[in-house]
Amino acid sequence: MELDEFESITRATIDECRLYGTPAMIGCTSTYTRGAIRRAVLARQLGADAIQLALPFWETPSGDWFLSFFRELAAEIGDLPISIYDTQRTKKVLTLDEHRAVKEVAPGYIMVKAADGTVGATPKGCTDTFTAGECLRH
Repeated sequence: MELDEFESITRATIDECRLYGTPAMIGCTSTYTRGAIRRAVLARQLGADAIQLALPFWETPSGDWFLSFFRELAAEIGDLPISIYDTQRTKKVLTLDEHRAVKEVAPGYIMVKAADGTVGATPKGCTDTFTAGECLRH
């Protein structure tokens, strides 16, 4: 989706959520860092209450590159709440220590959408990553 299409859909989603008094969380995943950050900044400008994103997924990175990703994201969006969609499709599943490291560099990181095979998908993994009040299962 191009940025202008993303803007239209984001605006419509936020407007619809406002009609019903519902917070709007906007998905900002992109195949590259700058794309995700552009989407997150735009979502914030348009009035999103939170964003959700998965790590860029087109290659298998190594090391702690993901911390730079979240540090840069946090610098651009300030205290806007962040939900990470932790999924094996991104080729990088975060460990418990890595989730904690992300919380250090991106204080807005408040929740994880955990897919099967990720640390947050288990009750223990969730409570180890977040406080019990932040662990919601559906």
